[in-house]
This record gives sequence, C-alpha cells and structure tokens, in this order.
Amino acid sequence: MAAVTGLSPGGSSPLITPGTQILDRSDVPSRLIIPRWMFLVLAIFAQAILTRAMMDQPRLGFLQALVLVALIGWSVLKRTPVVTLCVMAYIPCAEIVWRQVRAPIPYQLAPYAMTAGAVLLVLTLYNRLTRPGRTALYYFLLLVPSTVVTISVTGSGSRQLIAFALAGPLAMATLVILFSQITIEPWLYRRLLWIVIVSGIGPLAAALTTIEQYVATNGGLVFDDESNFVTSGGFGPVQVSSMMGLTVLAAVLVYLAERDGMAKLVAIAVGFGAAILSFLTFSRGGMTATALALAAFALSQTRDPRSRGRVIMVVIVVFLVGYFVLVPRINDFTQGAFEERFSDTSSGRTELATNDLQVFEDNIAFGVGPGLTRYNRIPYDVCQLRADKCSKEGSSHTEFTRMLGEHGLAGAIAILLIISLVVQAWRRAGPSRPITVTFLTWAIAQMFYANFRVVGIAWAFAFAFIKILPADIDPDAPGELEAPVVALGSTR
Repeated sequence: MAAVTGLSPGGSSPLITPGTQILDRSDVPSRLIIPRWMFLVLAIFAQAILTRAMMDQPRLGFLQALVLVALIGWSVLKRTPVVTLCVMAYIPCAEIVWRQVRAPIPYQLAPYAMTAGAVLLVLTLYNRLTRPGRTALYYFLLLVPSTVVTISVTGSGSRQLIAFALAGPLAMATLVILFSQITIEPWLYRRLLWIVIVSGIGPLAAALTTIEQYVATNGGLVFDDESNFVTSGGFGPVQVSSMMGLTVLAAVLVYLAERDGMAKLVAIAVGFGAAILSFLTFSRGGMTATALALAAFALSQTRDPRSRGRVIMVVIVVFLVGYFVLVPRINDFTQGAFEERFSDTSSGRTELATNDLQVFEDNIAFGVGPGLTRYNRIPYDVCQLRADKCSKEGSSHTEFTRMLGEHGLAGAIAILLIISLVVQAWRRAGPSRPITVTFLTWAIAQMFYANFRVVGIAWAFAFAFIKILPADIDPDAPGELEAPVVALGSTR
C-alpha cells in the first residue's frame, strides 16, 4: 500500500497546498498475476459467497466487522492511511449486510468505526484543521447541547435515541476533517470506487437469497404500493435502495475512468444488478438520488469539451437504458405495481417534515432533543407504558427538518454550516470539481430522503472533500493499474 509523502507547497500541481498530504504509489504492486478484470470478478464472487454464508451464520458478520475494525487499527499504527481509506469505502455496504443478516454487532458500529478511524488518523498523521474541518467541527458541536433535553426527558433511554440521531453527523464531521487534508492520485480514486462496487454485491446477494427463500416457501413474490422488505433482504428498503444507488453511481464513474474494456463491462454488469434491486425495493429515493447525482456530474463538465461530450453521452445512455429497458421489464415482473408505486408522488415524508417544522416553531430555542420529534403527538413517557413503545410512530426522514425540530436555533445554524461546507468543497475542488459535485448531490439528496440512516451518506459527503490529482500529472501506472481519470480537467 502507498505511504504518505510530504510534498511541498511548491510542487507540480496547484492542488497541493500547505499542509496537504499526498497519498502516492510508492509500493503499489507492479503487476497483477491474473488479468485485472478477472481479479475483480473473483472479488465479486467472493463477496457474494461470503454474504450467502453470513445469511446462514450471522456470526460471520461479527467476525467480518472485527477484521475491518482491526484493519483500521493496524493501518493507523503502521501509518498506512490507504488501507484505512479502503476499509472506509467498504464499510457503507457492509453495514447494510450486517443488518440484513442480523449480525450480532452494535447497530451503530459502522459510523463508530468510521469516526474512530478518522479521529485516529487525524491525531497521528493529519494533525491540523483545514477550514472545512473547522466548519464541520462547529457543525457537530452545535448539535450537542440539545442532548441535555433528551437526557432530561428520557433518562436511561437517552443513549440509544442520541446515538440514532447523531452517530451519522459525527461520522460526517470527523470524515470531513480527515478527507479535507488528503489529495489522492487517480489510481486510488479508481480503487476506492471499485471497493464500493464490490462491497455493493453484499446487499444484492443477501436480497437474492431472501427472495429465493421466500419464493421457495410461498410460491412467488407479491408486490403492492408499499416498500418491499423481501426484495430488500429483510431489512429497510430505504437503506438498501440508498446503497444500491451509490453502487450504481460508483459503477458509472468507474466506467468513465477505466481503460480496461473488460473491467468496464464488469462495472456496468454490477451497476445494472444494483439498479434492478434498488427499483425492486420499491423505495423511490435510492435511484432518484443517483439520477440527480449523474445529472449534476454531466452538467459540471465545463473544462474539456471532448470529455464533456463523452460524459454527457454516457449519462444520457444510462438514463435511456434505464427508462426504456429496465423500467418496462421491472414493471412487467411486478405486474404493474412498479408503475403504480413510482408514479405516485405522495409521501409520508412531507407530513413528517411538516411535523418537524411545527415542533421547531413550538420549541425554537433548544428543540425537543435528538430522537424526540417522533414523540410530538404521544409523549415519550406515555409511549413507554404501551406494549409497542409507539414503534409505529413515524420518525423524521429529512435531516434538515430534523435538525430544526430536535436542535432548535442551533439546528438552523448547523444547516447554514452544511451550506457553507458545500460552498467550500466547490471552491477548493479544482480539477476534481465534477466528482465533488456528484458526491455532494448524492449525499444531500439522501439527507432529504433518509437522514443519516446509513453511514454511506456521511462517507459520500466527506468524499467530496478529497482532492484528486489530474490524470496528466498521474505518475505512470505500472502494468494493469494504468488508467486515467476522465473529465477532471488539466492544471495546464
């Protein structure tokens, strides 16, 4: 794995600013023993086999989580941050698999692991705060005081409520602090995207296993106008749809960045599979966020007319194939239920967001505390006396209205700081601006739809702050590893 090198501010690229750490290819293997596309296929099959095994033995999920956490610790001790970055790219989809297979691990382990890895790297290697890092820190600190309200209302029950509401924002803040100090070369950018793609096979394999078992027992799938837990692998359709959407996004970006034709085909094959599963969950947010991100990616191509035309053409083809090939076949498979579901624009999220705003109006100073907007209609103490604990009461799905209702004025200021972070990411991105815009768009769209219910949202938002060196100053890649980043422009 690569090491950290301290290039001076006067280096070969204006991307390199004082204090920036460059991850280079000092000890990247010179050549793969087998063709690269074959290695990727083997990795995909290995991920599928591991997930199927987890479905039968959930304790394997615990073992996998333990290995990932150990890898983060080891990479920090050995000062090999590339390993940490690779593990962080793998965790978002792994989190979904752990929940699908009911692995015996803490529910919020993924954001905790991300946070721990980011903090440890900042303390040991990247011990400074960039401007985005300071903004991200202030953003999270603003969300802390209202926890006192939750503690005073719920007592011993506060820990779970606070963790559910704030683990994602904490992960995002610490990741921004870390990622805003890092510049990577194109080979590592591609590697991180491939890790997302391969790990995305996990939720897909778990869902196919659940579908297979359900069909064997019940004789067939039944679709209606609600989200489908069977096609989601027995876990939340919103979360599964979200991560499948991120997998599709990574597949399209890899297709644009790869030279290896077979590797391109592998990426597109996984992308199509992830898109089908995202649609079959009947959760509308996953592919909507991806569509918005791809549109933003195409529109942000402003530097190189040739690259811009290619990117726009690829994105248009993706949309056309999805609309005219995938959607009709999925609609036939679901006997028209798909069209009925996705043509209905109504959503309970509007009512939940309205409830959040009403809570904010009534508790404008401090909010009601993290995790407590769902108890606006029925008080928390009354819910604890009920057998169902008010589990059917809807909780906020929109992060921005949640911050208002649960944190009051501090939440409003925190929203302004998120806007400030977006502006800062845009200004500092340089030639990698299209990638920055793409991941910011996807993450913000998900915040509107799914709060921080998956750590992938925090990871994607923070990933927008990593600078990617243009391909024209990428050192010659050895053998199979050579490939440029498309449409990132030039420093010349």
